[in-house]
Order: sequence, then C-alpha cells, then structure tokens
Amino acid sequence: MGKSVNEKFIELVKENPDLPIKTFISGECHDEDACWFVGDIYRCEVAEIAEYEPTYAYASRCYTKEDIDEIIEDMFERIADDYEDLSNEEIEKIAKEKAEGLEWQKVILVYVGV
Repeated sequence: MGKSVNEKFIELVKENPDLPIKTFISGECHDEDACWFVGDIYRCEVAEIAEYEPTYAYASRCYTKEDIDEIIEDMFERIADDYEDLSNEEIEKIAKEKAEGLEWQKVILVYVGV
C-alpha cells in the first residue's frame, strides 16, 4: 500500500521546509457571504507554478510547469499577428521563451477538492 496523502504532505514539508505551500482548489470556492468551505487534499507535490492570463479567460490563472504547453499555445495565438514575417517555428520559439520567462515559483503544491 502506498503512502497516504497526509504522509506524503508531511514528507514533502520535512524535505522542503523553506518552500511556500500553495493550493490548487477545484470548483467554485468563493461566496458573497464569505463562507468557508471544507475540502479534502487528494494530491500534493513539489512543483513550479506561475500566473498567466490566457486570452480566453477574464483573469489570471495558475499553471504548473507541466502545463507549459498550454501557455505556449495560447501565447503563440496571442503574438502571431505581431510576427507575421516569421515562420510558425520561429513564433513558437518566441512563445516558448516568453512562457519559460514567466515568474515560476517552486512550491509545495496541495490539490484540494471541495
């Protein structure tokens, strides 16, 4: 039997005491009446995260480095018109550089479901 999520979390904190702890929360977790929600941790890991506002959203979202391809695709669409004289490969290289240049932060990432 594998480690429980609690054991994994404690291990990550012990091994990385200087990393900030951040959460990714599934579902709508806000309310006009400022209620608190109870959720369960279903996964945790050390990850790099960054905020990015995709063209299809109204606000910034946090992404892990594992999702960088999604940012690169969105960034490609965003900048393609500015680089009409370049090939798609060259534009993709610029998009990748911009995505990698975001303010990535190494954290202990806790996934919570409500």
